Parts: sequence; structure tokens; C-alpha cells
Amino acid sequence: MLQQIKGLHHVTSMADDARTNNRFFTDTLGLRRVKKTVNFDSPDVYHLYYGDATGTPGTVMTYFPFPQMPRGRAGTGEVGTTVFSVPRGSLGFWQERLAALGASGLKQAEGFGEKRLNFAGPDGDGFALVEVEDDPRTPWTEGGITEDHAIRGFHSVAIRLRDEGATAELLKFMGYEELDRKDGVTRLIVPGGNGASLVDLETLPNISRAAQGAGSVHH
Repeated sequence: MLQQIKGLHHVTSMADDARTNNRFFTDTLGLRRVKKTVNFDSPDVYHLYYGDATGTPGTVMTYFPFPQMPRGRAGTGEVGTTVFSVPRGSLGFWQERLAALGASGLKQAEGFGEKRLNFAGPDGDGFALVEVEDDPRTPWTEGGITEDHAIRGFHSVAIRLRDEGATAELLKFMGYEELDRKDGVTRLIVPGGNGASLVDLETLPNISRAAQGAGSVHH
């Protein structure tokens, strides 16, 4: 079993338009654009990084914006939802803010004893905010959102699979342990992790495979 892994490091997705993507993560979600580089496999495409003040592992959402890229098709074999941690009691603020700024797919829910707000990004990306009690990570507050509401970093990702077996085995080799099971979802955790230490495996045996495009998680 590996012991160096403490949870999620970053999540990288694909987008259609760089300006729209940047505006959503900085102006709407209040994250810092940590840096702008290029996709080394396709140097004519930007690589945009968003996170906390210093781009701490476990906070960094990155994007490859491919101009005029068609939307991806949701399905199995991909990260379906990227989930961020916010302070307890802040979902009302986020519901109002996201609605006012035109976000779609807004829906409050509860799972594994946690309150969450699901919403979609500009390219149909699957996102959620989950209330976490006393997340010690320091948020970026210069994006216009106060500390009592600001995103702390990742909470988890949810991976859609037709069969969880091989993925669960690999994650356990990487130091994850099963924490809970509910409604076809297996929750794994890295004990003593970095705050972004959860992975949910959603078993969907009758769903077709995803097709990557704008709004899809790349890795």
C-alpha cells in the first residue's frame, strides 16, 4: 500500500472558451487564477489553474480550453461530479449567488449526512458544494467572497463506473479505505488526508460510456 498519497492533488477538465471559464471560476466561485501556462500536448491551447493563494495541492482546478470544442456526453468511465468544501451554513449564500449569476442545475441535496448544492458549470460540468464543519484550510478571499462563505478546496470527486471493482482495488492500494456505502455509492477516504481525501464510486451498470468534450474531466 502506498502512503505518500494524501488525497486529491488537482482535477483537470476541458472547456470551450477561456474567457468564460476564467470568469466563472474567478468572478462566480471566487477562486484565484493561480497561473496560466499551455497544454504541453497541444501548445496552442491554454492551461488555466484556479485554487487558493498558493495553489496548494487539494485546491487546484485546472482547465484546457479548446476553442469551439463540442460538449462532452456524460456517462460511465469518468469523474461525473467535482465537489468543493464550503463552511457550514453557507449553502444559502451560494444558492442565491449562483442563481443570480445564471448558473444552471441548482439543486440542494443530502448524502452521507452532508448538505450539498449541485450545479453546472458553463460547459455543463458537474459540480457540487458540500458544507464541512471546521475545514482548516485557508481560503482565497480576494475574489470578493468572505471567509465565512469562501471555498476551501476540494471535498471529493464522484466517479461513475459500470463496475467499481478494479477502481476500488487500485484506490485501496493507493491508501484509500472504505468509509461507507449508500444507494449504490461507495465512499473511500485517505485517513489523515489533506482535506480533499474522499472519492465516491457510483456504480451504474446500465449507463453507456462517456464521450469526452467540453465540460468533461480530463484527469
